[in-house]
Amino acid sequence: MTATMSTTRPKRREVVKRLFWLTVGFWLGVGVTIHATRRLRRSVERYLPPAAADRLRHLNTALDDRAALIRARRVTRRAS
Repeated sequence: MTATMSTTRPKRREVVKRLFWLTVGFWLGVGVTIHATRRLRRSVERYLPPAAADRLRHLNTALDDRAALIRARRVTRRAS
């Protein structure tokens, strides 16, 4: 074993600090992701031509309908 490697367990205070910063980093990442997503959506809605926006809305509706159909088929398959 080298001099830099230690077999002693980390102290409780070190573990708490690591857990704290891990949690802070996780929630900061979640918050930044949500903020960036909202900002991007607003920008896209603002600059997207109306015809393209209508086509995307229709596509989104069709995809939602398709997903509902797949879920319904899955439920009936599990029931039988």
